[in-house]
Amino acid sequence: MADYQWKTFWADLEPTRGSEQAGTRPVLVISSEAVNQALPIVTVLPLTTAGEERKIYPTEALLPGEK
Repeated sequence: MADYQWKTFWADLEPTRGSEQAGTRPVLVISSEAVNQALPIVTVLPLTTAGEERKIYPTEALLPGEK
């Protein structure tokens, strides 16, 4: 049984609506392994890069990378 939770993958996020980010993007799998194995879907968080001067909003989380 594969372990996908807390791993990153590239995903095609089409179709999108409104101002949602489109295209192939890195995502973090957050759904539990029990859910991942039982259902034909997984829950992911899309990841993006941001400059140091960019404001982080309350609905976002900053994951500092290596410098």
